[in-house]
This record gives sequence, structure tokens and C-alpha cells, in this order.
Amino acid sequence: MSVCRHTVYVVDDDDAVRESLVFLLGVEGLHVQGFPRAECLLKALPPRPRGCIVADMHMPGAGGLDLLRVLNEHGVRLPVILISGQGSMATRLAAFASGAFEVIAKPFQDNAIVRTVRAALAKAAADPCGIGPPQVMFADQPSGSL
Repeated sequence: MSVCRHTVYVVDDDDAVRESLVFLLGVEGLHVQGFPRAECLLKALPPRPRGCIVADMHMPGAGGLDLLRVLNEHGVRLPVILISGQGSMATRLAAFASGAFEVIAKPFQDNAIVRTVRAALAKAAADPCGIGPPQVMFADQPSGSL
């Protein structure tokens, strides 16, 4: 049986937030990759990604809900944690209806995001199948057209 490495994919257009999350989760011993846009993540996802995604809900171009929609359309079942500094109750409900694992308001406490990411990774680890379609399904997405 092979051992898989679970990755936390962080997507945020705000460099400071993204770099802080990558640092925080890395210090916690997690394997983390950061991306400035959802399109960048989709192009970089391996054929069978394992782990979870932490994505800003509101970004220029495709936001977290758009990312979640594309992942769902392609059968990628990674737990997605959405973070937002301007989320309304309607937006939170839409996120959960779309399958978000959790929605966390900015600013958030370090221990809250770490606890939520660990719970998402535990859920991902419990899924025995190789999640997701081949990467080529994402590579054909034109930039900005999620």
C-alpha cells in the first residue's frame, strides 16, 4: 500500500494573507502550496489530488464559489474551506449548498483555521479512492473563464 501525501492548497489573491496561511500551516507540519488565483490552482492540480483547499471567497476573476463549482463539475471531492472578509448569510448558505466544508470569516484566529484544516484533511484521508479526474480536464480551461 502506498502512502499519499495530503496537500493543503491555499488560494488567495492577497499576497499577505496567502503567504501567512502558507507559513502558518507549514509551521504546523503540513504540506502547503499557495496560489494567487483559482485558475492557477486548477492548472497545477495533480491528476488525483489529495488534501484540502483553503480559498478566498471573493477574488478578481474566479472566486471561491466559482472554484467550488468547477471542482464539483469535474468530480474533484476535496474538502474546500472558504474564507471571506465580506460574507453575508446568503453567501454562506450558498457556499454550504455548493458543498463547502466550512466558511470562515476574516479575520480569523490561527487556531481556528488550523483546527478546520486538520478536520478537512481527516475527512480527505478517510476517502479511500483516488479523487479527481485527469489534470487535462482543467488544463483546457481558458484563463478567467471558470
